Amino acid sequence: MDQTTQNQAELAGLTDEQVAAQRNQGLDNQVAENGQKSLGTIIRRNLFTWLNFFQFGIGVLIALTGAYINLLYLVVVSFNIISGIVQEWRTQRMTNQLAILSNDKVRTRRNGKTVSLEPEQLVLDDVIELTAGDQISADAIVISGQLFANEALLTGEVDPITKNVGAQVLSGSFVVSGKAYARINRIGKDNFATQLTLRARESKRETSPILQSMQHFNHLASMLMLPLGVILFVQAYFVRGASFNRTILNMATALLGIMPIGVQLLLGVSFIAGAMWLSVKHVLVHDLYALDALSRTDVLCLDKTGTITEGKISVSAVHEVPQPAFPYSLKEVLQNFIGATDDNNSTYKALKEYFGTLNEWDVTGKIPFSSEQKWSAVSFADLGTIITGAPEKFKQTTTNGIATKVLAAQQQGKRLICVGYLAPDAETIDPAQATVLAVITFNDKIRTNVHEVLDYCNAQHINVKIISGDNPFTISTVAAHAGIKNADQLVDMSQITTQHDLEVAAQDNNVFGRVTPNQKQALIKALQDKGHTVTMVGDGVNDVLALRAANCSIAINGGSPAAKQAAQLVLLNDDFGILPALIKEGRRVVNIVTRVSSLFFVKVIYSLLLSLVCVVLNVPYPFLPIEITLTDTLIEGYPTFFLQFSQDTNPVKKQPLRFAFGQALPFAIAITLGVGGLLSLSHALPLAANQRTTLMFYLVIWCSLFSLLRICNPYNRLKVLLGIVSVVTVFTAAFVFQSLLGFGPLTLLQDLTLVGIAFGISLALSLLVKGCLMLISRQRA
Repeated sequence: MDQTTQNQAELAGLTDEQVAAQRNQGLDNQVAENGQKSLGTIIRRNLFTWLNFFQFGIGVLIALTGAYINLLYLVVVSFNIISGIVQEWRTQRMTNQLAILSNDKVRTRRNGKTVSLEPEQLVLDDVIELTAGDQISADAIVISGQLFANEALLTGEVDPITKNVGAQVLSGSFVVSGKAYARINRIGKDNFATQLTLRARESKRETSPILQSMQHFNHLASMLMLPLGVILFVQAYFVRGASFNRTILNMATALLGIMPIGVQLLLGVSFIAGAMWLSVKHVLVHDLYALDALSRTDVLCLDKTGTITEGKISVSAVHEVPQPAFPYSLKEVLQNFIGATDDNNSTYKALKEYFGTLNEWDVTGKIPFSSEQKWSAVSFADLGTIITGAPEKFKQTTTNGIATKVLAAQQQGKRLICVGYLAPDAETIDPAQATVLAVITFNDKIRTNVHEVLDYCNAQHINVKIISGDNPFTISTVAAHAGIKNADQLVDMSQITTQHDLEVAAQDNNVFGRVTPNQKQALIKALQDKGHTVTMVGDGVNDVLALRAANCSIAINGGSPAAKQAAQLVLLNDDFGILPALIKEGRRVVNIVTRVSSLFFVKVIYSLLLSLVCVVLNVPYPFLPIEITLTDTLIEGYPTFFLQFSQDTNPVKKQPLRFAFGQALPFAIAITLGVGGLLSLSHALPLAANQRTTLMFYLVIWCSLFSLLRICNPYNRLKVLLGIVSVVTVFTAAFVFQSLLGFGPLTLLQDLTLVGIAFGISLALSLLVKGCLMLISRQRA
């Protein structure tokens, strides 16, 4: 079989029998989803936990007593469960939608004819037809023709790459110009784009520190509840002979207090409120807890093209070189060149936008642009050949002052081309022999407000790093113009071959050029391994793995769909300048959570300690669920709503919930000492039973109020008013509803007296405990 006959046979494509055989062997373009969780699985994960088992189990026991008003806590528990399911389901759905390849039909040769097929209908060895504008749906080898592929979304390389016969074309790249036939050599999960997609879906971000702390507290509560509940029940029902109803209610109060239900509610409400604020600022939120990572960011990684710059170059200057013997104007020459060329790259588009287009001259030949030769040409009848390309290809750029213009533009980080002319009698089309007509420089325009963003990052000690597939020297110059510190600390990642070198480069440099998608991900992880919290901003498919690996990921709306699906936040109006506002909002939310959660932890800690005291003293837990509900509502509930409007944008604590736990500890210990002391001395005190109970309850109220007043600092008018209203409201409610709370009849004078006594004891104990803890802390230090 001669070469022509063989080529014709190849271009005929597969027969129906061959296609069926490939499908029978599983060599089709279907990709099975791995590790994806269904809605039912997500519901079971969030519903069937040990903590929920105890929470609802206690609810059943309370219902058996008939004290239904004490079941109000289940509303908060249900909200926490539902919000967890919704958030995980939204995240799962976005992960499922993550895709690099479009669903456009593919022109395929079958049985000697061209047919249009869905991408999933392709099989191994199919022959596909590729022309300008097509996205390549499967990895293939060119078997006929020539094309120019743009692999920028995959590799970050901005210049089109020539693909001749025998060249590999990658799925996910686009055909810029030319026409070729290619045989599929990798299919399904073996495709480059599919592997990138699956890796992105499989990669998991680190859980936010706040969620990690919450999970630890929940786990600890689950471990304590069963043995403590059994001990409290046995002591009350079998040892002291208490009634079943009273035993259940006392036990329920102790155990429910240990559960950090209020902290979970606070987290959900605070981050939902933050997400609502972001939506007003035209930011799409895929993950509520992205604000947590954003608030503690100390390294900001940016892609250059499309992130710092707008990704659209424009002509910035035209330096004409006078040629008196040349009969045409530069504008006329370029208009006809643009109208005739088959190039479709960003440089061509910028020239077309600046000069316009004409088709007035007869074309006799064309040479398209390629990244290897770095020039293109169009020959016209009676005129000669016009060539555009890289300055180093034109020998004449060393004369006539052109070199000065070229050098100045290169030092400014600008792209530039030369426009040259060859006479009709030229023996070869070679830019080195051409007469230079002009040097044209281009701007890759820096986005609006980039300088303000970088100034903010510098002021906040957030290190900014540029990670791009472009030339590192070009990136460095653009980075310096944008205002990035130490932009001269650069590295060509194509020269980095070992993990050790990569880790060193990640720490020592701020500009990374020629970076592959895998290297972007590796750089992010190397920074995280050094203890950094990394936010990645990107817009291309080549950023997807890095976006998935980063602690917080932000995509530009004008970028690729895959980048937007992989990111936690999407800037819908492409306003990069909003980044400082996002960081401030993240800090505000986390600082609110840190402050207010200390208020909730007071109850968690004293409930546990007081339960242990009751076990040691063999006395019933002194409070009922309805009593604690009152403090939850009037000290923790509505004050928390008003504190959501606080504007604390200072750097956040490293472990916010652990810090909040420490802030709550003095007040919780004060409550334990006060109530425990009253329980142990109950028979020696000249107080009636209802007065002792009321005094113990007022100790809880005052210590909780002290905690509230502390977190209101620094004060403003709203916080002062909040503190006053909280004090007045809670004690008024306690007096008005004393019969419902089980305190028995108290006169106003008796009530005020108990309020005063409780205030004195609470203040003295709080100051004493806080002083002791500070002394211990100093001794340890």
